[in-house]
Amino acid sequence: MKKLTKILVLAVVLVLSLVFATACETLDNHTHAPATQWVSDCTNHWHPCTFDGCTQKYNQAACSGGNATYDAKAICSVCGNEYGEFAEDNRPLLKSTHTSQLLKLASWQFKLAKLAQQPSTQSLAQLSK
Repeated sequence: MKKLTKILVLAVVLVLSLVFATACETLDNHTHAPATQWVSDCTNHWHPCTFDGCTQKYNQAACSGGNATYDAKAICSVCGNEYGEFAEDNRPLLKSTHTSQLLKLASWQFKLAKLAQQPSTQSLAQLSK
């Protein structure tokens, strides 16, 4: 009985070894064929191998070209994907005098809208208080 168990164990090991060896050989001995579409990870781009399970990368390079703005990342001139960081927002801030004038205008717009919704018993002079 022990002899039969040893033979069965050896047979299973042999079969599994052949299966794994064949799988590895198939992956290692395939013909590489790069895809036509670019793949990107937001830093680099490349053409992957089309063989299932192969991790070979072709034409790998850093994304480049394009200009980032404060609301959009740069677009790579090779793969067409966004990459990098947003640019610093360099738009000029409103000056304090302009800000106070805009706040007054907004206040008046709110008051006029409020007046339009109420009966005409209130005057514009009463709302301006």
